[in-house]
Amino acid sequence: MMDVLVDKRIDFSILQHLLSQLFNIDKEYIAISRENDEVDFPDDIQCWCLVFDTSGDAQMMLQLYRIESINQSLLLKRLSYLSTEFNISFFIPCDNFDKFYKISPTKVQTVRLDEDKIDKQRYCFSLIE
Repeated sequence: MMDVLVDKRIDFSILQHLLSQLFNIDKEYIAISRENDEVDFPDDIQCWCLVFDTSGDAQMMLQLYRIESINQSLLLKRLSYLSTEFNISFFIPCDNFDKFYKISPTKVQTVRLDEDKIDKQRYCFSLIE
């Protein structure tokens, strides 16, 4: 399972296209649902995206369940491309507890999760200098 935070809300059809490009799988093998939806997917699903609405610097949290893993350097490269193509920013966890990579259309930066601003589904980040 992998969490990806997104800076704006994305329509599910666009999200499905984005995930298809990210993981290089056909859209028909990607299932997307909201946190409270009942799910009944076929056995051949290769990626399940569970969507949570959030606020702050990230408007959506995507919990991605995938059969095959992807290494971090390839993930960053593909997210950088998709960030430019879809004009959105992604936040993915670094190895450190409270640090994230912010992948935007122009650059990749390391940011810190502001613990004092966290609320149930609110995410705020500050740039690490």
